[in-house]
Amino acid sequence: MLGGLVLCGVAAVVVGLSSADWKVEAGDTLYSIANATGSSVDAIAAANDIDDPNLIYVGQVFVTPEVGADAPGDAAPDEEPPAAEPDAVDPPPSSSDAVTTSQAGDTLASIADRLGITVDQLEAANGYTHGPLSVGRRVRASSPPPPSAGGGGAATHVVGTGEMLAGIADRYGVSWQDLAAANDLPDPNVITTGTALAIPGRGGGMTCPVNGAVSFINDFGVAKPGGRHHEGIDLHADRGTPVVAPVSGRVEHVTGTRGGKQFHLFGDDGYRYWGTHLDELGASGRVEAGEVLGTVGTSGNAAGGPPHLHFEVYRDGISINSWPTLAQVC
Repeated sequence: MLGGLVLCGVAAVVVGLSSADWKVEAGDTLYSIANATGSSVDAIAAANDIDDPNLIYVGQVFVTPEVGADAPGDAAPDEEPPAAEPDAVDPPPSSSDAVTTSQAGDTLASIADRLGITVDQLEAANGYTHGPLSVGRRVRASSPPPPSAGGGGAATHVVGTGEMLAGIADRYGVSWQDLAAANDLPDPNVITTGTALAIPGRGGGMTCPVNGAVSFINDFGVAKPGGRHHEGIDLHADRGTPVVAPVSGRVEHVTGTRGGKQFHLFGDDGYRYWGTHLDELGASGRVEAGEVLGTVGTSGNAAGGPPHLHFEVYRDGISINSWPTLAQVC
């Protein structure tokens, strides 16, 4: 997880600065500043002599050079997208964004009482369905809802010049047999350019990013070393299992020392999706739900451990527990 200073709040609004400057406000990270200004994390870090790109402060003013400016080293963030991560340096919670950590003997009822909300509200905000909780787990009083689950509909792919059914199937992580059956193709070796093929099980909400996930648990918010908390869900699967886009949107690739090979998906649904520890990277740019973004692996600090996809979801700069949705679609 990114270990930077927590900057909670709304997106930054810059007033009275030149077009090449950015004043850090609540919710900013170098990645979000780079994305908003058309620059890059490396370029901003180099232009402003930033030793640790994961640690910035409210009130700092950064020069934001154009992409392509010289920049040293690997300054990319690791396991989280451009959003503030609630961490060991959380500011005092407001009444509308109260946060606590579970203590020995806590139950959902006792935590709800401490936060001044109902158990139902607590479950909805944190994706919990039972107690007690592990000690040190972060619990919020409110949170944006998780993405809706896919309804089992079908996305479409328009056949391009020279494309074959097997290649299209690989792109979406489905078998060519299922693709042929879904489209009533009499001869799977003959497809016509311009034909719209239905991709089975793709569309209508978030789909499972790892269809071959053999295990995953609701470990969102659990305590980690250094006062940090787990911001996502780990989906374990065999090495090389395809990782697909859970929704349509725009994908960027990132490589970091902690998260290894990663994708960052700006979803058309308004959510941001982040996956780390990939062995291989796949599609980038504009993608449709179900396109292969990479394969499950152990890159970054997952080396030596079991292959898995660390999967995070963000909305309005807040990390969201995607467990309720993943439990439906995976």
